[in-house]
Parts: sequence; C-alpha cells; structure tokens
Amino acid sequence: AERFRMGPFYSWEVRKELKEVFNCWKSTSDAALSPSDWLMASKVVETECDAYLSEKWTGEHAFHLADANKDGLVQFEEFVSFSLSVFEVVFGRRTQDALQVLKKVCSRE
Repeated sequence: AERFRMGPFYSWEVRKELKEVFNCWKSTSDAALSPSDWLMASKVVETECDAYLSEKWTGEHAFHLADANKDGLVQFEEFVSFSLSVFEVVFGRRTQDALQVLKKVCSRE
C-alpha cells in the first residue's frame, strides 16, 4: 500500500498494467514497438484520454525519447522507463489516475 501512495513509479500495479499495454500495442510478436505501433497507440491515447497526455506519452517526439538505444524500435524496458517518467510528470503521486489511463488505452476484448 505504501508503494501505491508513493506514486506510479513505485507501483507494481502500474508496471503490470504497462506490460499489458505494451503487449496490447504491439502489432506483431516482435519484442518491441515499431513506429507504426506507436502511431496507432497515440491515436488510442488521444481518443481515450486527452491531447496533452497523448503528446507527452505517445507523440512523435515521444517515440524518439522512448527509443533510448536509438535502434528505431521501443523495447519493453525502454517503454516502461519512458512511461514512468511521463507519468511522474503528468500524475505526480496519483497512482490511481495512472492506472485508470492504462486500463482505458488497452482493450482486452
């Protein structure tokens, strides 16, 4: 419970949801998100959330920031690290808000 109150960065629930979102956004069985996967994700985030979060988290510039090793793909570890840094800025310690967003941007149907 304490980790939950400390914010998204410390929450295992957020990390678990990030894994679900990453797998949901991948269009292939590859271990990374491609630029086209990222573009589709940005449309989902903008539709389900808002333009501000979409720009910060899944905008075109965000892809280049998330791609830490500059190989043109976003690996899972890069995705988690980048997402948590964005969530820290956008949500602060509001872990529940971050979780709600993650549930909205990945339909599990």
